[in-house]
Amino acid sequence: MISINQIKAIGTVSKVPKYYEKPGSYFVTFFLAVERNYKGKDNHPIFDYLNCKAFGPVAIQIDQEVNQGDLLSIEG
Repeated sequence: MISINQIKAIGTVSKVPKYYEKPGSYFVTFFLAVERNYKGKDNHPIFDYLNCKAFGPVAIQIDQEVNQGDLLSIEG
């Protein structure tokens, strides 16, 4: 089976994850800085900043264990 709209990325958490709790649900948001495979014209690395959200038990685990500067792998 062919999968579309799938991503796997490894990067550095660029901001402190923000935890939100609403009645009946909770989630966390954070930015992941992922370095590209090539460098810019000035030979500096280029980064893509992915806006990520996690829900439920994964959100609680990220809130408790992940900090700014941590290396993180995501899949979705």
